[in-house]
Amino acid sequence: RHILSRLYTWNLDSQGSDQLKHAFREIFRAVKRPDTGDVDFEGFEALVCQVQENYDRILLERQRSVQQCEGLQDADVEHHDDEVVFLYEAYTREVGTSKREGAPQLADEEAVRHMLIELSLLAPDGVESTEIRSVFAEFDANSDGRINFKEFLSLVCKVRVLIQRCSRDGLCGIFRQCNPDPSGRLSAQQVSSLAGELGLMPRPRDDLGIAKRLLHSIDRNGTGHLNFDQVVVFVQRLTERTSAVQRCIERQAGIEAGFDEDEVTELRDAFHMLDTNGAGLLGIEELRKAVDLMKGSMSGLELRLLLEGFGEHQAEGLNFEQFVRFMRAVLSRCA
Repeated sequence: RHILSRLYTWNLDSQGSDQLKHAFREIFRAVKRPDTGDVDFEGFEALVCQVQENYDRILLERQRSVQQCEGLQDADVEHHDDEVVFLYEAYTREVGTSKREGAPQLADEEAVRHMLIELSLLAPDGVESTEIRSVFAEFDANSDGRINFKEFLSLVCKVRVLIQRCSRDGLCGIFRQCNPDPSGRLSAQQVSSLAGELGLMPRPRDDLGIAKRLLHSIDRNGTGHLNFDQVVVFVQRLTERTSAVQRCIERQAGIEAGFDEDEVTELRDAFHMLDTNGAGLLGIEELRKAVDLMKGSMSGLELRLLLEGFGEHQAEGLNFEQFVRFMRAVLSRCA
């Protein structure tokens, strides 16, 4: 399941994720050792290979479904590579679907703002309303204050270009420090080092596959090197994708803790509001405020005893995955 979350299900919708999880269970049952129920190295190789095959098939099927539903051209799907299904899931989750036709509603400016924040394309307080309104108006073809999914894809591309344009100056010096070759390009290893300097390289080993696939998608000619413009794109897209993986894991953690998706979103908003220093951890004082926000009643002793259940992690603070389990425990005690 850990492998599925980090390498595969992040860019599938709910239906595709359920299909892949079902396939995973069937494959695991077939490759596990009958005497121990474990998977040896040979079985693991077979597992990964078959999961990859099923993932490719399911992703293609879901892409075709979205393309047919929204009337997208092949070029639209190709331009957004492996993210069409993921973006469509984010879109429908925000705007809902028509009860009569089952198709997604149109998105207004506020819905688009929420989606851009969810996709890590916009900080909650990072862009002025006038800037978002200007970009939105550009793709609101009939000026009715709403856009469809195809227009949303175009808007995402425009926002990415704006982000990349703003990041160029900051990346230029770091790029030069990485000693590009005479043609002004960096090797894949140098690009990874640059991303590491920016704190962007995924830490878990299995997340490195995301960075590797992204490098290959940008280096379409297979040269093994990226120029400055390509590095700018790589940094911006890697920021998005690692965040998307983390959001997927967080959403799953919330659901496993008994919260629905709307509640997970509310908890995430509360977490980021309380995480004032951006460390990704909440200490005991912030957790006390979280309990108060939920209108819970808990003494200082009860709070400390509850935190002890998180072992050594509670000394530094709780990350979001631990936070949702903490809040479930709080709600259970206050019920």
